[in-house]
Amino acid sequence: MDKVVEGSHFVIHLASPVPGPVVRYEEDIVNPAVSGTLHILAAAQRHQVKRVVITSSLCACSEFKPGQTPAIIDESCWSDMQSTNMSAYTKSKLLAEEAAWNYVNTLPDSGHKVELVTLLPGFVIGEYIAAGMNTSTSVIKQFMDGQFDVIPKK
Repeated sequence: MDKVVEGSHFVIHLASPVPGPVVRYEEDIVNPAVSGTLHILAAAQRHQVKRVVITSSLCACSEFKPGQTPAIIDESCWSDMQSTNMSAYTKSKLLAEEAAWNYVNTLPDSGHKVELVTLLPGFVIGEYIAAGMNTSTSVIKQFMDGQFDVIPKK
C-alpha cells in the first residue's frame, strides 16, 4: 500500500469484497475487508497522509437488539454482532470500520496522526467492471425487472 499512498495528501478507500455465489465467510469477505482497511491506514500514517475517507456501510450501525434501537443513530451506535441478520458482508463492514477507528484512536497524540472520516451509505451504484453477477448487480437487476413489491408499477 505504500506505493499507492506515497506523495498523497488524501486517500479514499472505497473497495470492499461483495459476496458472490459462493462465500467462504471469513476468508472471502471479513478478513480482506479488515486487513485491507488496516493496511491502507498504516501506509497513510507512515506517509503522513492528512486524511483517509473510508466508505463503510449503513449496515455497520443498523442491526440492533429488539427494542434497543436508539432514537438517534450517531457515531456511538454499532450493529449487534449477535444479530440474526448479520451477514458476512455486514460483519465485514462493521469489523473493518471498528478496526479503522481503533487504529486511529490508538495512535499517539504527539506527531502526525492521520484523520479518519467514514461514510455510511445505504446503497452505492456505479459502473460495473467485473464479470458475472454479485449481490449488487443482482439487486439492480431485481429493481429493473420489477421484482420488488415496494416499487410502484406506474
